[in-house]
Parts: sequence; structure tokens; C-alpha cells
Amino acid sequence: MSEPISITLKFGPWVTVERYAELSGLPLETVKKYVKKGDLPVKKKPVSEKSSRTRTLINMFDISAGAAMESKKRINLIFEV
Repeated sequence: MSEPISITLKFGPWVTVERYAELSGLPLETVKKYVKKGDLPVKKKPVSEKSSRTRTLINMFDISAGAAMESKKRINLIFEV
């Protein structure tokens, strides 16, 4: 069996919708549409303890792990925050 490939990602496992658009090169409105349709793994995080507003965060670990599984290669994912 071959050695795993190591990939270092220069962001955390959760990114904002705006950061995901920047990283992926997709227009912000397209990313928002994907989030609304449920095409991206997300979680809602309160903006603060006192606020009822939330911020949508995209799960980069799930996206990266899914891509690694599709490649059928052994891959080590390293997140550098």
C-alpha cells in the first residue's frame, strides 16, 4: 500500500460563507444558493450569547474528507489555523 498524501489546509475546519466564496472562487450569491439548497454542510452559530442572530459556517472538514474519499487515495488532512 502506498504512503498517504498529506495536505495542509491554511484555514480552520469551519469557514464563513464569505470565506468559502473566496477560497472556492465561486460568487458569493452562488455559495448562498448552495447553502439554501442544502448542497453544502453547514451549521448555524450564534453571533453572540445575547443575540438571536446566527452566522452560517461551512464545514470544510466534511468537504475535504469527501473529496479525499472520492480520490480513493490515502490522504492526511492537516488544518493550520
